Amino acid sequence: MTSTDPPSLRPGSPAARRTFVVASAVVLLLLAMLVIGVATILRGGGSLVATDPHAPPQPLPLPEPPPSGYVGSAACAECHAEIASRYAEHPMGQSLARIGDERPIEDYAHPSFSPDQRRQYLVERRGDEVFHHERLADPHGEWIYDQAEQVNYVLGSGQLGRSYLLERHGTLYQSPIGWYTSGARWDLSPGYDRATNPRFQRRVGDGCLYCHAGRVLSEAPRSDRYEPPVFAELSIGCERCHGPGEEHVRRQRASGGEPGRDPSIVNPAHLDFDRREAVCYQCHLQGESVIPRFGRSMFDFRPGQRLEDSLIVLVGKTRVDAQGHARAVSQVEQMRSSTCYLQSSQRMGCTSCHDPHGVPREEERVTFYRQACLKCHQEDACALEPAERQQPPADDSCVHCHMPSKQSSDVPHTAQTDHRILRRPDLAEAPEDELRVPIQEAVVFDGAEQRLPRREVERARALAMDDKLTSDDADTAREIERLLLGGGMLSDDVGAGLQLLGNDPPALNALGTACRMQKRYQEAEICWQEALRYNPKDEQALLLMLLHHHSLQDTRSALEYVERLLELLPDAPTLHGRRAHMLGQLGQTDQAIKAAERALELDPTLIQIHIWLIEVYTGRGELDRADEVRKLLERFRLSGGE
Repeated sequence: MTSTDPPSLRPGSPAARRTFVVASAVVLLLLAMLVIGVATILRGGGSLVATDPHAPPQPLPLPEPPPSGYVGSAACAECHAEIASRYAEHPMGQSLARIGDERPIEDYAHPSFSPDQRRQYLVERRGDEVFHHERLADPHGEWIYDQAEQVNYVLGSGQLGRSYLLERHGTLYQSPIGWYTSGARWDLSPGYDRATNPRFQRRVGDGCLYCHAGRVLSEAPRSDRYEPPVFAELSIGCERCHGPGEEHVRRQRASGGEPGRDPSIVNPAHLDFDRREAVCYQCHLQGESVIPRFGRSMFDFRPGQRLEDSLIVLVGKTRVDAQGHARAVSQVEQMRSSTCYLQSSQRMGCTSCHDPHGVPREEERVTFYRQACLKCHQEDACALEPAERQQPPADDSCVHCHMPSKQSSDVPHTAQTDHRILRRPDLAEAPEDELRVPIQEAVVFDGAEQRLPRREVERARALAMDDKLTSDDADTAREIERLLLGGGMLSDDVGAGLQLLGNDPPALNALGTACRMQKRYQEAEICWQEALRYNPKDEQALLLMLLHHHSLQDTRSALEYVERLLELLPDAPTLHGRRAHMLGQLGQTDQAIKAAERALELDPTLIQIHIWLIEVYTGRGELDRADEVRKLLERFRLSGGE
């Protein structure tokens, strides 16, 4: 039989074989590219659409719920009793406790302090109950008010200090009173000004709890509201580092504790570098802003993931300012700037120096950390003579010289030990605590921007910018809108813009705020209404709608949003104060007075409410009641409490 193919391409000819090999290689390359792309999408690390910068923006897909099946650390202790016992002494194992269950380190024999001449704070312990008082005295030494609030939780191991949380109707608040281990003293909590402060109204939500609590019972993602009993596990537990353990426990119980590697549980030591370090980074990487990805919450990270699979962390481009001052940042950022890390080819990580299951005893600390240094450095590498470096207070400690601690630092969320691991710390600038980077200049940590869908990165940038806004800024508002809508404007096509954002109340709220700052009020209201359509209990959208309608002097509509917020936050004094003002505007004076009185029960320092009551009582001819409030207000003014 005669072939019709050219002689050079007949089967078996050298040219035919070369053509087959080339074609096969091309096919295999295309298949490999497809597999890599699909795998990237499946693990949440990328998007085929997002790789094309010219493609029209698409709604972000709602991710699958993260793996569940938690059993609690007590189940782990059945087989890992020795590790569990050591971990119970670790600061992470004591990060949160109910009042009455905590290890007492505070001085209840000296329970009061005064940040100024008139104001006093008092801690009162009644058995397993603790109450925090704020008092204000008039010039005669008589108390104008003595507000006592029961605290429910102790936050912090006490290594540096402790904060205290109040629970009210599924929401948590920080007490203004804190305990400082350095100096063994009570004082105002970090960030509380001595003259004016949020008192008992500083809200605590996922953004704080995810580094201090094991697991929370969230009412909804990003709601900062919790179902009883609020915490599924109080302190940081085994499953925060090893993943949900239900299947692992089932297998071990069925097999009688058969040894060997079990793929149903995560051992961070067996992960690649990025995934291993992400287990620590989920809490110890502070950055400029941490934004959960679309459809995720702060608690959705699971061991075995990259950090950016759940959280996008924005960090400063540089750790040094124009004057050469190093920024005070989290341990991770400092460590990754160190020569030790940079020359380790990613062999150095958090567990190179730290045992995640325990801390060395005080008499073992120097040797423990010195041995960590000697894994890479030679014994004779130190320039000092042995006799010199063994003198107190160094005591032959590498850390003492190369990782000095801040002296009596009470700054939260910064490295207390200098993790830059400098050769000559005495010649380097000390970290500046207050130096921050404008969020517009921040970059995604560890180059994750190259692995993430472009829309995810732009969304995270927009939400971070929205969170940092402190005043009306039309330029920033336009940038937020551009980032959220893929370069477009909501006014171009409102329907398409809302469809692009999809079920994303945080983005809808930010877009609404951006429109309001550009004086496009109707579009702003549409965004907030859309957020409430997805989540009728979205506190941010309800508050934005309240402020919007009140600014338009639409008092009845604004009052409706106040009422909806008070259903969620019945103990919010400022909401009761707003309700009093609106009811007064609508002529419902009796109800308005009751609302004002309730506001003052919750916060007696609301001076504007006192002034409003004087005006109302005077207008009603109730001069005795007006005079009574006027005298109280005068005592406030004389005490400096206004």
